[in-house]
Amino acid sequence: MKYIVLIITLMCSQFVHAAHPEFANYLALSKEFEALLGKGKSIGQLPRLKDKRVSVIIEKLSKSQKQITAGKYTVDDLFGLLDVCEKASKFGMTYLTDQMGSGFRQSGLFQKNQVNVAELMVENSVKYQDELKVFYPFLIDCSAIQLSLIEPFWKSLPPDQRTQIRLNGVKKMQTGILQVYIGVLTSLGDSSFEASFKDSLLKSALSEASVMAAALPLNKRDEVLKTINRLKKTAPRKYLKAFDSIYAEFSSKKCNEICQL
Repeated sequence: MKYIVLIITLMCSQFVHAAHPEFANYLALSKEFEALLGKGKSIGQLPRLKDKRVSVIIEKLSKSQKQITAGKYTVDDLFGLLDVCEKASKFGMTYLTDQMGSGFRQSGLFQKNQVNVAELMVENSVKYQDELKVFYPFLIDCSAIQLSLIEPFWKSLPPDQRTQIRLNGVKKMQTGILQVYIGVLTSLGDSSFEASFKDSLLKSALSEASVMAAALPLNKRDEVLKTINRLKKTAPRKYLKAFDSIYAEFSSKKCNEICQL
């Protein structure tokens, strides 16, 4: 998920920040939560939703997230949205990488320990699913809003600014979308996750499927379709309708300018 946010940053570099009032509110609330995260990391205990003081701040963040998701935006809001999405991504990654230590984040050591890193992130995603279900569904929504603005942004660029770096950014963004959907769909059959966590992810993935699919080339959409066909054989019955809806969006042959890059 975090890679979609980072790639959008790269694509939209040198773009002007927008000052949307709800963005400012979310960022201000984020500072309060960051303070709790910092304190928790210093003592080896990340803030949990069951703590009343933590739940109060997270409830305010959640309310702000809903208002942001419900908003209407233009290309001028891209970077403001990016600041918001980055915060949600940072919060999620803090929980996913808990107990990982700075050594794991050194590039060379990270490569050597990819299996251990992946296993720890899976363990943390189960351990902290109550907290992650606040930020990751919103991150899907936030990323989708930005993606809906990428095409008009790209069209607004003069040819000399449609650089290889930005084109590479689009390609990596498309890979990120693919990974998000395969990850969400796969998690639905994992009994380690509570229904509320899976349902919250699926709700966002379902509502944003048309925007996400529109940004993918047809061959990458096929990978999502194959995943759905494979998982439907053993998926819980209550998810089959959602699978069909996502399948319909990703089987569409409509291909916008971003899809064609």
